[in-house]
Amino acid sequence: MDHAQFITAAKFDALRNAIYHVARRQYYDGLNRLLNFLVIILGAGVAGKAASLIEVRDLWLEIGVLVAATAQLAFDFGYRARTHEILQKKYYEMIAEMEVDDASDLKKWNAKLYTIASDEPMPMRALDALAYNAALDATMSDPVLKAEHRIYVPFIHRLFKHLIAFNGHEYVLESERSSLWRRRAKEN
Repeated sequence: MDHAQFITAAKFDALRNAIYHVARRQYYDGLNRLLNFLVIILGAGVAGKAASLIEVRDLWLEIGVLVAATAQLAFDFGYRARTHEILQKKYYEMIAEMEVDDASDLKKWNAKLYTIASDEPMPMRALDALAYNAALDATMSDPVLKAEHRIYVPFIHRLFKHLIAFNGHEYVLESERSSLWRRRAKEN
């Protein structure tokens, strides 16, 4: 890989990681807000009065408050969101440094990628593949090249991208997947 390709690859990886952490931050912020909302609404005296109007037992409200408050305290989604916000910022700062710097020191940028990655929690691989596709969309305008380099992410993986890591799954390029399907169809 020549110098220009490495810098382009390092910028792409930093952008992909930044996009990944934006998605994780938004997910955890959303969960945090939802649980805060549920704790307040379900814990309010108004909820008890509303429950009697729609014939919901008070016990269900109490269980709802207990589950939401326990999840909020045990999983601390706000903290997790801030972790991803910090990582996102580090990757964007790296991209900005690469734009300003003459980018002559390849080892420097490689080391910087590894340093930031050392602070990352376990990646959600389906989300990472989707972030790769988003970075590809952001950096490439040629639709043919995009189609050749996009990663296929199954629907079920898209659905559970924030909940399951899918560590055992091998993500392949969409172009490889379609050629594999054509070969299988010819064999049958």
